[in-house]
Parts: sequence; structure tokens; C-alpha cells
Amino acid sequence: MDSFYDFQRAKHLLDAAQADRNQMFLKQSRSLIVDRNGDLEIRHYSNPHSYRVTNREDHEHPNSPLEETIFRLQGVVYERELPPMMASSRVYARKQAPYLRQHIGIVGLGLPYMSTAVDQLYQILSKFQRALNGQTLNPWTADSSFGPGHIGITANCRYFTVGSGASTKQSLPFQDGVDPDGILQSLVTSTMVHTEDNSVLYMKASKSGLKWRYTDIPPADISIGDVVEIQFTIRTIRQRDSSYKMIMILRSVALLDDSVSTAASVARNRAFSLRKDPPITQRNLLKRVKYEDSSDEEDVREHLRVHRDMAGLRIGN
Repeated sequence: MDSFYDFQRAKHLLDAAQADRNQMFLKQSRSLIVDRNGDLEIRHYSNPHSYRVTNREDHEHPNSPLEETIFRLQGVVYERELPPMMASSRVYARKQAPYLRQHIGIVGLGLPYMSTAVDQLYQILSKFQRALNGQTLNPWTADSSFGPGHIGITANCRYFTVGSGASTKQSLPFQDGVDPDGILQSLVTSTMVHTEDNSVLYMKASKSGLKWRYTDIPPADISIGDVVEIQFTIRTIRQRDSSYKMIMILRSVALLDDSVSTAASVARNRAFSLRKDPPITQRNLLKRVKYEDSSDEEDVREHLRVHRDMAGLRIGN
């Protein structure tokens, strides 16, 4: 986002969208900032080893089955690392594949609801601390990379489930628009599969009267500056030093409004077309990055640095 982006207009649209969406009752997810979270339970799972936020399927019946809680939160996209994975991407070796992921970061543009969301996440972090019973849980902080005074929330989802337990999981085809050239599919093995837990849904949400309607869209339709709603689950995962880290697992992205980002793109293209500057010959700044053995809890920032270095395809044996 730059000087062509109308921040005030985006802030107005975001505020209206979050006020509307957070008052909705959705069976599949709950608002992070409105819904009561007193019924949440932390449960330990062994495959893969993690602690997860759960709730009863029927809150009126305390003996009903547990399900992983899905939260929703609105914001403006300020960073993205989303499909498609094209043939112009580069994968140096098969051992890099487990660390490839879909990633998004959203910001509240200074609106107070985002501070409420962060407070709720600290409440959940406290629940994890109790469940871990003295085991080390690393601090969690909201992302501040967008700029001073702005709070960002990030979520990601890996393309693959790996390890010996992967063979017991049902492997699913990649959704339309995710792997058009078959790059990711070529990396699937008996110990590295793409499961429901690795899938992210991409939709456009449109309101007609009082009713919201949803249509599938390709991931490429999500751009920086769009107003979106993300759905995510929350887990703590064990790292190589046996400490734990709280992460948000991306489950879906719903496009709520792209008018401001589209207008900015049009204005930017118009301005650039009027420039008389001579073309600039770009230097090749690509640098190969070697992957070291790592746990399943590599920080998303390391992934982003590596993934931006991908340009051209070479799959190792």
C-alpha cells in the first residue's frame, strides 16, 4: 500500500464490515472479538503433537463431542504469500517442500476492534500456559511490521503433512487455482501428503439485503489492500528445544471488498504510464538459500524470505 491507496476509505469500509460480520452467528466459526470464550477447552493431541483450542459441538450439552474451534477476524491484507504455485516458482530440493505454506497478514488500520482481538489472543495464550503445566511457552506478540501504531495478525497453513503419521492421513487433491502446473502434486509421497488440515478455502462474500452469499474464487484474487475475513484455528506446537509456540492456522480467506485496492492499482498504473523516466536495468539480486534440517515449527518469517527467492522450477531428486 502506498500513496495511491485511500486509507481513509479503506478504514471506513473495514469498520463497517467488521461491525456487521462480528454480530453474525455462524455455525462453523465464532468471532474472536465478540463471542464469549468461557467454554473453550485446551486439549492435547498426539498426531501431530500439539495443544489445541476446542469447544463442545453443542454448548448446551457438556458431554457432546469436542471440535477444534475456528475463529474469524476481519482486516486489510498487508502481506500475503498465497497460491498459485506456478512453474515459474523454484523448489531446490524435495526436502524444502515441508516448509512451503500459505500465509496472510491482516491489519486493523488503527481501529480499536483489533486491540480487542489481540487481548483475546492473550487470554487464549494464558489458557495454553495453564494446560502446559509448567512447560515452556514462548511469548506471543502481534506483528508490528506494517508500521508504528498498527497491529497485525498473521496466519499460515502448510501445504503438506509430513512424517510417519502422514501415511494414515487421507491425501486430497489441491483445490482449483492452487497448483495449476502440478508442482505441489509432484512432491507428494507416502510420508508427505496434502490433507484436509492443509487446505485453505478462498471465497468472495457478497451481501444482498440481509443475506451474505459466498462464491469460490482463485487465491490469486486476494491482493494487498483488500478487506478480508480470515478463519483460523489456534494451536501450540512443540519446537526442537522442547518449548512451545502459539500459532494461528489459516483455514479460509473471504474477500469482503476490493474496491480500494483496485482503485489504487488503476491510479498507480495511470501515473506510471505518464512517467518519462528511462527504463532501469535491474540487477539480478537472487541469492540461493540453503535449507537446514528444521522442526515443523520454522518461523513464518524464514519461510517468506526463502519463498520470495523462488523464481523458476527445479525439483531435486
